[in-house]
Amino acid sequence: MPLPAISVRCPRCQSGQFVAGEAAHLPQRCALCGHVFTLSPPTVQPRANLAGPVPPQITSPRMAPPTIAPQVIPPHLQRQVIPVPLAGNDTRSEAAEEAPRPSRTKGLVMRLALVTILISAAAIVAMLPRLVNKLKEPKVASEPAEVAAADVVEIIDLRPADGGPVKWIDASRSAGLRAGIHVRVLRCEFADVMARDSGNLPVPAGPGEFLQIHLQITNRLKVKVPYISWYANHFRDGNRTIAAELADDTGRRYPPQRFTGVQDIAGHLPEATLDPGESVRDVLIFAIPPAKATGSETLFLQLPAAAVRRTGSYDFKLLPELWQR
Repeated sequence: MPLPAISVRCPRCQSGQFVAGEAAHLPQRCALCGHVFTLSPPTVQPRANLAGPVPPQITSPRMAPPTIAPQVIPPHLQRQVIPVPLAGNDTRSEAAEEAPRPSRTKGLVMRLALVTILISAAAIVAMLPRLVNKLKEPKVASEPAEVAAADVVEIIDLRPADGGPVKWIDASRSAGLRAGIHVRVLRCEFADVMARDSGNLPVPAGPGEFLQIHLQITNRLKVKVPYISWYANHFRDGNRTIAAELADDTGRRYPPQRFTGVQDIAGHLPEATLDPGESVRDVLIFAIPPAKATGSETLFLQLPAAAVRRTGSYDFKLLPELWQR
C-alpha cells in the first residue's frame, strides 16, 4: 500500500507543497523558488485523512495573512484631504492639457509677414528697369583739386549742323565737359620748347619761343576711355578730317607747330588710356606771333571731341589774362 502524501514547506521561501510518501527521503525541489532541499524526519508530517487537498492555512499556521495594524493619523493631519492619484492615463491627459496650444496671433503675424514680402518683391521687380537704366548713366567724378570751387563747368553744345554760332567757353573761368570727359585749359604761355635728341639729351625743339597751351583731361566716368593727343593729329568726323584749330577774332587760323629731328617734347602726351577718375596733362604748340597773344585780342581754340571717342568739339575762348610771358 503506498504511503500517504505529506505536506512540506520550502526552507527558503516557506511555500508549501505535497510530496509522495515514497519520495520523502529524496531531495526535493521547491516548485516556487526552485530551491533543492532534503526532508528531515522531524519535518515530515503525515497527510490528514481528508477527502481533498489540505489547505496550507490548516497545515501551517505561519501561512495565515499578516495582521495589518490600523494607521494612526496625527491630530494635526486629520482634517487634511489626502490627494488620490488618478488611475490610467489621467496624468498624461493633464500634461497634454497644460501643453501650449498654437497661438492664432502667431499665425496672423506669419501671414502678414508673407504678404509684406510679396509686396516688396513686386516693388523691386517694378523698379528693376529704372535701376538698370540708372546704372548705365555715366557718373561724374569729383572735381580735380586744381579746379577752383567758384568755377562753373559749362556743357558744350553740339556744333550746329546749319553752321550757326558756336557757344564758346571762357577758359579762364570754366572747363568743358562732354559725355563724362572733362577738359580744362590750365595756362597759356610763350616759352622755349624743350625736347630730346637722338642721343636722349635735352635740347631746344626749335629756335625762339612758341605758344604753349597746357591742358588737363579728366575721365569722370566709371569706365576706361582712350585719349589721343590733339597736338599734330587729325581725326575723322563723319566725312570730314578735322584737327585742333586756333584762330583770332578776325578769323585767321594758326596751325600747330611741328618739329623735326627731336623726340619726347616736354609736356606732350601722345596717347593714354584714362582709368575712371584719372587725370592726365598734355600741351599743344602753335606758331603764332607773340604780339597776337600778348595784346588785347581774344583767341579761339577748338578741340575735336573725337580725341576721346566723343562727338562735337570743346570750344574755348582764350582771354588775355590767360597769357604768361
